[in-house]
Amino acid sequence: MKIGFDGLPLTTKEHCGVRHYAENFLDALASIDKDNLYSIYSRSYVPIPQQSNFRLRIVPKKFPIFRRQIQLPLEIHRDAVDIFHYLDPYGSLGLNHPRIVTTVHDTRLQNIFPKKISYPESIDWINCEITRFFTFKRTHIFIPVSKIVHAEVEKFRSRDQKNVVVYEGVRRIYTQQIHVRKKRILAFQDFSPRKNIQAVIEAYLLLPVQLRSLYRVTVIAPNKTIQTSLTSMVKNRVDASSFEIKTNVSESELITLYNESICLVYPSLYEGFGLPIVEAMACGCPVITSNYGAMSEVAGNAALLVSLFSYKEIADAMGAIMVDKKLRERLIANGKKRASIFSWLETAKQTLKIYRDIAK
Repeated sequence: MKIGFDGLPLTTKEHCGVRHYAENFLDALASIDKDNLYSIYSRSYVPIPQQSNFRLRIVPKKFPIFRRQIQLPLEIHRDAVDIFHYLDPYGSLGLNHPRIVTTVHDTRLQNIFPKKISYPESIDWINCEITRFFTFKRTHIFIPVSKIVHAEVEKFRSRDQKNVVVYEGVRRIYTQQIHVRKKRILAFQDFSPRKNIQAVIEAYLLLPVQLRSLYRVTVIAPNKTIQTSLTSMVKNRVDASSFEIKTNVSESELITLYNESICLVYPSLYEGFGLPIVEAMACGCPVITSNYGAMSEVAGNAALLVSLFSYKEIADAMGAIMVDKKLRERLIANGKKRASIFSWLETAKQTLKIYRDIAK
């Protein structure tokens, strides 16, 4: 088979869930399949598996404004691709391939968290909504990354379209143990309010002074803009020595941060999967997360599940992990066991089966 991939998620500058999915899935796929020919279509150079059946296809720049909508479909047609896989559901208006597979990471994010946007941003938003609409309409098989997203896709798919859950995974490198002093409370922030970082800050301020003196909050942010926004949020509220923001965190740095943390606090309002939950568990870092949606689905019984609207409940969970050694040990053991069921190799195997079923 000739299988094509949309390489757009691989070109994302910031480290984000969709890019991690694309990179790790393709690496795992290369490890199990040496027969099918895979082509990754991209506007620029991106690292791909160094294997003879994987190739990078740079879409020409002759008409940049039409490159994705017109030139990309032409290149796919010329290569006689049997199956085309969108790794994120923002495709090309010009591609009407009979066998399109689309990975869906979420369907409601922009509707849940509307924001005031400038004119250029509004054009981008409209473009995303239009391309997603046509991508969904032309998709043969949807691959939602959780049962929650599966249920969302069920609301709009047609009778002829299939909908198959394939979970994301966690790399084995996260299971390595680094013996360091647990001195952090780890949290994440991104471009939308969904990470609920305000709840983390308010819960931290509810902790007894003795506990706050032992642990600082470390927030991983995607860029300097978000860092500035967070700094403004905590100004005059949290002591500078108790709060830090890290940007452009590499994978090795992230693993160290998980190992240095007494817990990950992840009270997200909405996730399609919630990759940091299983990454933290694999590293032996106890997890506090939301008690509904994909967060509770992914965490299972291996985390402390809290109401994301209750600062006190989040604070109580943080305090319990800090002072109760037996609770920490139980969460660490259950977390490692839970994380072990999420494997990029299994993600690749299940997706390859979908390709073969389509070919039949």
